[in-house]
Amino acid sequence: MSLTPSRSVFQDPSGRRWRRLRRAAIAVGVVTSFLALVVIAGVLLPPLLPGKDWAMAPVAPRRPPKLLSSALEREQDLTRRRLRRMRDSLKVPASVRASRLPLVKWSGGPKPKEAGEPIIAGFYVNWDDNSLVSLRAHASSLDWVIGEWAFVAPGGDSLRIAFDRKVPFVLDLEKPENRPQLLMMISNAQDRVTFDEQRLRRLVGRPAARARAIGQIVEA
Repeated sequence: MSLTPSRSVFQDPSGRRWRRLRRAAIAVGVVTSFLALVVIAGVLLPPLLPGKDWAMAPVAPRRPPKLLSSALEREQDLTRRRLRRMRDSLKVPASVRASRLPLVKWSGGPKPKEAGEPIIAGFYVNWDDNSLVSLRAHASSLDWVIGEWAFVAPGGDSLRIAFDRKVPFVLDLEKPENRPQLLMMISNAQDRVTFDEQRLRRLVGRPAARARAIGQIVEA
């Protein structure tokens, strides 16, 4: 007697079992794909919070913090922070550039001095932010503020005026009795170190150049 069955136990001549299995596999694949898309969308798209139109809000790029490796860089960074705080205290709109600040009519004058009392003067330069910070801190203690604002032109025929409007604007915040005199210094320095005698000789040695420089000084 043979023990081998005449047909397979898993044989399904009607094909119904295979159709059911295929439908189940398709359903599982659809659900799995949908869940995967939801996870990917949650990772890539930011959440929309109620109460504000976040889609229209501009996103400002953030710069990575700069590593201040030297004492000079740390000092410069501290100076910039102090300068920003000082400018914020002036309540000047951010849209107003320094070159367009109102040029106030200066009312500073000589402070009353006792006989033999020294004059306290401070020099101001445009190329160092520390000048503005220091001026704001010590303006009431100064008698004179001398700005390096006039330079002999390379040809020696005129002056180059570089007046900083922030200075009278800052000093105008002081009480009238605390305002120092504001003076302008004329310099023939080329690079803050080297002085050019020839350009100065050409300026003062020619009547037309002298007259032009005097007119510029009076106008300034």
